[in-house]
Amino acid sequence: MRKVILKILRRPYEWVKKYPPLAHIVLSSMEGANMQCDRTYRKKPARASVNIPSADFFKDKVAVITIAFNKPELVESQILCFQKNVSSDSYLIIADNSLDQKARQAILALCQKNNVGYISLPPNPRKQINLSHSIALNWVYYNLIQKIKPYGFGFVDHDLFPLQSTNIKEILEKHSLYGLYQERQKTNLKAWYLWAGFSFFRYSYLKEVGAHDKMNFSSVIVSTWQGFLELDTGGGNWLPLYSKTPANAVKHAIQTVDGVENIDGWVHLHAASQKSHDEIQENLRHIFNEKSIQ
Repeated sequence: MRKVILKILRRPYEWVKKYPPLAHIVLSSMEGANMQCDRTYRKKPARASVNIPSADFFKDKVAVITIAFNKPELVESQILCFQKNVSSDSYLIIADNSLDQKARQAILALCQKNNVGYISLPPNPRKQINLSHSIALNWVYYNLIQKIKPYGFGFVDHDLFPLQSTNIKEILEKHSLYGLYQERQKTNLKAWYLWAGFSFFRYSYLKEVGAHDKMNFSSVIVSTWQGFLELDTGGGNWLPLYSKTPANAVKHAIQTVDGVENIDGWVHLHAASQKSHDEIQENLRHIFNEKSIQ
């Protein structure tokens, strides 16, 4: 809703931003409306839930959640890579946010075939891709993570593929948080956060700092009487979590780009949700360097 309003009111919005006290009032009101929509969506039940173990199972496990969106071929490749390269103390769960019902059926079949957790999310009120993703992340956190209370949990985009051996739990045993670090600064304001597409958390740490019931994986505009910062997806956790977290409690993922983007051994396809099936297949063939991914 916030971005839709900004698009309609672009010129007035640009004018308002020139006057920090006025901007603070307007932007705070908009964020309040945005969060109300988010809280309303959280109350909606899942359409279906398959292969989700009990809370006891997750006491010493890391729940890794992917928000799927209309591309079964991405989910299939991610599942195969995850089961081959991610240690067994991490459990993959696909949270299906697809608009295409045939895609949902295909993704469900893949999860059943490979014994992967699956949740069919309720119809999403957001149409814009990033906003839809954000609200889905928050639904999963409050309806799944807070229920199972795992040792650790994390979110990865559906177009990320682990091609190297990795042990996420081992990292979270040494660090409270782990992920791709993002930083934003404007005049006297500064904030950092972990990109929601690659971020992991030791659940007990969230409780230690009192953030477990205030988490917000949305993009937000953090405003004060002196100015404001626009933070991307995951930035909503700056105030409840990251602002309370010392630097030595976080392990930064290393991001490199050499033909394709690599994040600590996870290869990333950019904007895969907006690509055609043929484009995705070609990208996957290039990544895996083989004639067929089937």
